[in-house]
Amino acid sequence: MGRRFGAPAIVLMTVLLTGCGPSAGNTAGTPTSAPPPSPFVPAAGTCHATVEPIAPRNKYAPVDCAGKHRAETAYVGTFTGPDADRGTPPSADQDADKRAFQGCGPEATKYLGADWRGGLLTIQVVVPGADDWTAGSRWYRCDLVTVQMLDIEAVTTEHTGSLRGEFTHTSPLALGCFNQDKKEKWIPQPCTKPHRFEYVGIWSAPEDTYQTVADKPEPVMDHCRVVIAAYTGNAEFGRDAGVWFQFPPWKAWALGDHAVRCLYWNDERDETFSLKHRFRR
Repeated sequence: MGRRFGAPAIVLMTVLLTGCGPSAGNTAGTPTSAPPPSPFVPAAGTCHATVEPIAPRNKYAPVDCAGKHRAETAYVGTFTGPDADRGTPPSADQDADKRAFQGCGPEATKYLGADWRGGLLTIQVVVPGADDWTAGSRWYRCDLVTVQMLDIEAVTTEHTGSLRGEFTHTSPLALGCFNQDKKEKWIPQPCTKPHRFEYVGIWSAPEDTYQTVADKPEPVMDHCRVVIAAYTGNAEFGRDAGVWFQFPPWKAWALGDHAVRCLYWNDERDETFSLKHRFRR
């Protein structure tokens, strides 16, 4: 048996107009001041060169999705209620940001066409800069970021092309079959080629601390065996199957991503086909 713990330009210029003499509509001679900046809202479906938790308006510079980029905005939501009444933008360790992250999940899945957690992906919540928040911006961005799998930390990678509908067809980002090299680096492998591991699905861990769940691997493995049974359609096989599992990065866990990725593991021999078809041929 094995286990793995892991896991993760619009520039606003305010011009002050002053003058020595009266201006039209200002008979008292008081200098005319510029209107206050209006709230700014970014667009969904845009790509960005870097991964950023905060995006001030004066640094907003989407890039062509056809070229290399590291993030893509799948959805733009709005903070409401007490979250919107804050004097400053939420930060990653606050409940408002956690609620935004949890709101991003279903939208990311909708954007991709299937569960985002089944791919080499993570979600970055992006909030307005302090000046934009003061000006009335209450948006949050749900940026999809491609990552290396299955690393303890979500190491981001560059990507070309839009992720919209990515999981509606065969995708290199979808988790499938794997091998490990001598340094335990994960190597994606076609399921028709010799491999030892296969991703089978998600077990959603309870609302508990990261370490509490990580310190009890046996229950996690039992839950993953249930996932294997559902994946194969064979409960008996699932009860005895070899298991490997991967936690999300702890920062993602703190924001509400409790999806433990379960993998079937054959520690005795290579497989040359997907486990999904073993009992359904």
